[in-house]
Amino acid sequence: MSLYKPDIKTYYGPIDDDHRLIPAPDLSIAINFNYTNDTIIGYTYNVTLTGVATALDLRSLDYGDEITDPNKYNIGAVTDHLNKLRKILSQNGNILQVVKGSDDSHILKARGGILRSFTFDESPNQWIHYANYTAVIEFQTIDLMDSTENCGEPFLDPASYTANNAGIVDIQKFKIKSFEDSWSFTFDETEAYNKIKNNELNINLNIDNGSFNIQYNISAVGQHHYVYNDEATGESKLLPAWEQAKNFVQYRLYSQVTNLINGILKNTYTQACSGGEGLSGLHVPGGSNGLLKDLGNSNYLVCNEQITCDVSESEGSYSATYTAIVKRKNDTRWGSSLTKHTITKNISVTNQNNLSNKNITINGTIEGLIEGGLIRSPKPLTFPSSGSIFIYSGGYNGVGYSNAQVVLDKIYTNYGSKKDLKKLFKDDLGITLNELQCNCPDSGQTDDRPDPPHPISFNLTHNYNAGTINYSAEYSNNASCTQRKYHEISIQTSDQASLFATFNVPNSNSGPTIQELNTKTAKTVTITVQGKDLSETGQPSQINLSSFLDCSEATLPISIPVPSDSILTQKQYTSNPIDGTFTVNLAYICGTSGCSI
Repeated sequence: MSLYKPDIKTYYGPIDDDHRLIPAPDLSIAINFNYTNDTIIGYTYNVTLTGVATALDLRSLDYGDEITDPNKYNIGAVTDHLNKLRKILSQNGNILQVVKGSDDSHILKARGGILRSFTFDESPNQWIHYANYTAVIEFQTIDLMDSTENCGEPFLDPASYTANNAGIVDIQKFKIKSFEDSWSFTFDETEAYNKIKNNELNINLNIDNGSFNIQYNISAVGQHHYVYNDEATGESKLLPAWEQAKNFVQYRLYSQVTNLINGILKNTYTQACSGGEGLSGLHVPGGSNGLLKDLGNSNYLVCNEQITCDVSESEGSYSATYTAIVKRKNDTRWGSSLTKHTITKNISVTNQNNLSNKNITINGTIEGLIEGGLIRSPKPLTFPSSGSIFIYSGGYNGVGYSNAQVVLDKIYTNYGSKKDLKKLFKDDLGITLNELQCNCPDSGQTDDRPDPPHPISFNLTHNYNAGTINYSAEYSNNASCTQRKYHEISIQTSDQASLFATFNVPNSNSGPTIQELNTKTAKTVTITVQGKDLSETGQPSQINLSSFLDCSEATLPISIPVPSDSILTQKQYTSNPIDGTFTVNLAYICGTSGCSI
């Protein structure tokens, strides 16, 4: 009779017969380190189990029990044992426990197992008595005898890092396999030096759109981590790899961006062989000489801060991209700190029939910005699993379109439903009657719209979502120099004519008898005037011909019939409020003394 007295017992899962590996396999342990820039950012254990699946299954025996002879040895018993092993080892998240055979005191405990491979070797006994197998399981922590290890207490000696410096990745807090990050700052002539100073007339517009773009990219691949509610039963909760990656990405982006002005990229490494800091301190924000340390609140605003996130659960990865615009702070007459105001001007001159036609076209874009809140006033922030978040400080107006409208109100007037640029802005742009080569005065009669010249076309385009406003205006001397003037005058007169009566003679082969009645028809005058009126009210103050003449226009080629010598039989006025065109029809019957035409 023989007694069962194993030196050790091995379990993968709870300490019970259903999770026991018998006979206990040989174990070999390898540590896999994850590196970034030659610095350890994480590690895992690979435990290789090398054992045999026997036809004799003693898992139900306790220490000191008698071993009974098996009924039979055959391939069926071996394959049954192999199937049990496959079922036990394929349960990810279990704890590998090696205990003493006599009292079940722990020798080794490995947590968070994930099966990486399981192979059966060739059996030297035709699968009758036993078969060899090899399994590789990855673990997150391993306790050896009295030496314990958990998520917050890794086996690496904390003294290997400098004081209060956990290196690139604090492996006590974050469980990741790899990560990449990068900064980019875009300074190009289009954005960084976008200023509008003196125009072609040497008039200072003083619009400063100077800005540059910031972008920070980070991506990480996490590793699964199991948290155990009860190690005796193996009850656990999986913190998936993508969430581990997200936690790290969120922390690092927040840390990097919020220290962009005050602490990032310390300038203390002056020599390649004797730098002021060790390797672990190279990537840690610190000091007061940050990369953008001169960007004070009085000089620049950080605008349009946006974070775009993406996740892959299958790959256990998470990435985020931070973008922002650093805009020069400059509130001027035609601009503001929270806008970009760009203007183009086109002048065209054509000659036709010995007349010079000059057109000035203005195109402008006002882009409203939103002051961000991550760099200037950081607060707790949680990233989404995927998608984008826009960060607003809560200081200035948080609507880009409203900020664009501030500049629009400086340059635009909607006087009497007529759209135009304001006079001071037109003056600075060089849009004057003099520049259009007009000799008209700067203001007309009391019913005129003030501050000419006025556009022949004006368009506004509002993009509320993008926060932009586009405007365009066209001015022409052909229109500006003929405002409130007739374009075409048509005069028709009908002189007096004698009246005759005709009589038909019955039974007469000759023509009718004609008799003069010794009277005449009335003399009539019909006048049609077509023109363009851009006054505030959209119509002249009086409907008569003289009210349409200004700007040194020549007099009419006729004299208007006076009431004492004529009767007004028609007075009709039609207008188009969109373009200001009008038509006036006047009809008169001349009196006994006639009309002076």
